Amino acid sequence: MAGEFDVLNGSPPCCEFSTAGRGIADPNELRPYSDTKQRGMATLIFDFFKLARRARPRVVIGENVPALAGAKHGAFFESALHTLRFADPAHTRRLYYSNAHVLAASGFGVPQERRRLFFIGVRKDVAEAVGINDDADVLGLFPEPDAIPVTIRSALADLQQTHKEVEPWFRAATTSSVGRWIELLPPNPPKRAYLRDVGVDVSFRFSLSRCAWNLPAPTLAVMGQGPDALSGAVHPEANRKFTLPELKRLTGLPDDYRLTGTLRQGAERVCRMVPPWVIRAIAERVYERVLQPHNEGLK
Repeated sequence: MAGEFDVLNGSPPCCEFSTAGRGIADPNELRPYSDTKQRGMATLIFDFFKLARRARPRVVIGENVPALAGAKHGAFFESALHTLRFADPAHTRRLYYSNAHVLAASGFGVPQERRRLFFIGVRKDVAEAVGINDDADVLGLFPEPDAIPVTIRSALADLQQTHKEVEPWFRAATTSSVGRWIELLPPNPPKRAYLRDVGVDVSFRFSLSRCAWNLPAPTLAVMGQGPDALSGAVHPEANRKFTLPELKRLTGLPDDYRLTGTLRQGAERVCRMVPPWVIRAIAERVYERVLQPHNEGLK
């Protein structure tokens, strides 16, 4: 029944608002997404908030790329938030108090920088019952990051991989053009090394980089972590991209998490995920500051 759910959580596709995305375009145009094509990807955030208005959960949580709230798309995002906040175009009937904040996964035990925009909405009656009286108060629901990030070395230190898991990644690099660019990046750099650091014209290979053992990985992107992609993050020592077991560790997934399909499909699915440790931190904060005190107040 509407109004009975505690939480509605979702991540509308972010590709249209990423650095390489087109932003708002013709919603009827069929656009590629993963292994399929679909229409209206950029406006799915409106559909998500419309679903929330119908389901009326106590709390709404969502995620997207930071650029969605930036200068280029900020007005669009604010308009989308208003479809959750208010029941009428005049903005006189409040439904939810909501706000957004950028969190880096590296601040929550994830050995990957991955910065993402998270938004939280609390239904008006629930919010006011726990002392949330405006949109600014919602910012108190976002967890604070840890001071010391997890490094790639500590994340992969005890990882045991079979030849079957590793060899295809070496083969993909050596049999494609990305291999010769990877070889130009010196192993074991003290900080992340890019092709420009070794005097190479970056052009379309601008994001190809050799990771450093003593730092978290950069944001592991869908387009870059395919085994033969010409961009993305490279292993600190080996001349290859990160394997699927390594990608799981660097995203905070359990070792026994199952991935199906090709290597490229597996890497894509990991790189589309919200790191579990980040959403756990948000969930714990929402429970402690909203759901638990609200439910106790009803007793």
